[in-house]
Amino acid sequence: MRWKLAAECRADGNALAAALGVAPPIGRLLAQRGVLEEDAALRFLNPDVTDLHDPFLLCDMDKAVSRLSSAMDAGEVIAVFGDYDVDGITSAALLGRVLGKLARKPGTIKTYVPHRHRDGYGLSPETIDHLHAEGAVVVVSADCGISGHAAAERATALGIDLIVTDHHEPQATLPDAYAIVNPKREGSRYPFRDLAGVGVAFKLAQALASRRGVTLEKFWPRFLDLVALGTVADNAPLLDENRAIVQLGLLRLSDTRKAGLRALLAAVGALQRPIRAATISFQVAPRLNAVGRVDDAALGLELMMTQDVTRAQELVAMLERLNDQRREEQERIWQEASDAIRAQGLAQDKVIVVHGANWHKGVVGIVAGRLADVYHRPALVVATDGDVARGSARSASSFPMIDALGACRDFLTDYGGHSQAAGFDMLVANLPGLRAGLNRFADGYLEEDDIIPSLDVDLEIEPYEITLAAFRDLARLEPFGAGNREPLWMARGFKVLSATCFGRADDRAHLSLRVCGEGMGPTDCVWWRKAARIDQFTPNSRCDMVFRMEQNHFGNGGLRLVIQDAVPGGTGGDSEFAGPAAETFSADGTTA
Repeated sequence: MRWKLAAECRADGNALAAALGVAPPIGRLLAQRGVLEEDAALRFLNPDVTDLHDPFLLCDMDKAVSRLSSAMDAGEVIAVFGDYDVDGITSAALLGRVLGKLARKPGTIKTYVPHRHRDGYGLSPETIDHLHAEGAVVVVSADCGISGHAAAERATALGIDLIVTDHHEPQATLPDAYAIVNPKREGSRYPFRDLAGVGVAFKLAQALASRRGVTLEKFWPRFLDLVALGTVADNAPLLDENRAIVQLGLLRLSDTRKAGLRALLAAVGALQRPIRAATISFQVAPRLNAVGRVDDAALGLELMMTQDVTRAQELVAMLERLNDQRREEQERIWQEASDAIRAQGLAQDKVIVVHGANWHKGVVGIVAGRLADVYHRPALVVATDGDVARGSARSASSFPMIDALGACRDFLTDYGGHSQAAGFDMLVANLPGLRAGLNRFADGYLEEDDIIPSLDVDLEIEPYEITLAAFRDLARLEPFGAGNREPLWMARGFKVLSATCFGRADDRAHLSLRVCGEGMGPTDCVWWRKAARIDQFTPNSRCDMVFRMEQNHFGNGGLRLVIQDAVPGGTGGDSEFAGPAAETFSADGTTA
């Protein structure tokens, strides 16, 4: 494993730390991430509702708000149509709740999400027909619709005003809809383009509420819990407005009054301690996503909408069962895909394209993400069914996945998404052409160096800088996620005091180290599933480590280091340290 050490702004970072009153490594981390001025750092560390931008800067916002207001005043039926993932479900639930509270006539707001396998992705003419039959005069898409040209044409033909709210990349030609609200639209004056779908829905709701006399201070506490959930689940960058949305929303999640959301949080034990972005990513979102992957996402939407405590508990029990089913299917596809990659030598490609029959279409995206992580390159997992196929793509590094699929559109019947994740439909006969085309495209973006397994290390620090105070200051940089990842630290010259193993043998037991260093007292470390490396870390030996910091909830509550990689013998070992700073360290620690 290679360690890539990013460039460091040491002097600026230490000065910033002194000005802010935080530990020096935290100031250096902020500076390295482009936060160099004290005022900017204070805004970053203390996001506030004032960081929310004016929703009327979004293209077509005034037009959308005016049409919805007139529809609600006239008692017209408004249908909200979301996507089947967490972002889409929370988008539809948010708009359904807000429109329902603002509408003058009860029962005129209807919410829908598609069935992944019966309806497919996004808006379709058939969807518009169904909503028309339900009496809809206005249709609002949520987290979808930016590529729904045929649906927009059908809406026009039926006299329906279609308002698109979406965050996916627009194609060259926009649908002929009544209004299109998307921060990625060309010519947009909106200062932040990376809202999640639920973020765009929130801006529409915010604008609508303000037009109808509801202040932001009264409005946002009711709904940022849903916005935070969808934003984190969709892996949107936690910067700028998203950072404020998620940090404030996480605080609201802990005491949410939404019965369904509270039941789901309780089921995963999330109400027993402060809710973090990681809680959503690894516990809450997978369960809510599972219902749309293997069954009907309408169950998830119902959970987000219900105020019936008993029904909420019933729905959460269903989600748990469906999530177990998703896990089983995911492991089966993962094993079959891994076997196919090895058998066909696909790991030699810059972009992995693997396919199989009887693979669940709702699960292939998770497997694609896991393959991208393991093989350190973009991955596409395709489920075939006779002559047709549906696949999911996940990017790695800065590879622009949606652009790559666009360059290969002749092999596809449909596609959509963004730079990091996308979905597509195609004919099985075009799979070889797609694989070859994607790899030709990748030759212009990925060097061999880009696909070598590596750890991107944020900062090298000294052992004496690893303190509980530094960890507490680090917590002020949360929420961590896309665009503001939890940092990886590197330090050299640790002395091993003890090494033991723990955990079940059938779970690839874990390695526990106790180390000390210059100016650092004895500190516990854990290296998950690395018990086999214990012989390399004998008492009194030296080592270098890349690690994360966390609180040791299973020990004395102090600081624990979670090892990501370690080199026995100290400084360098078999690893290479390289990065934008142009430093390469040899095995003896001298600078080459």
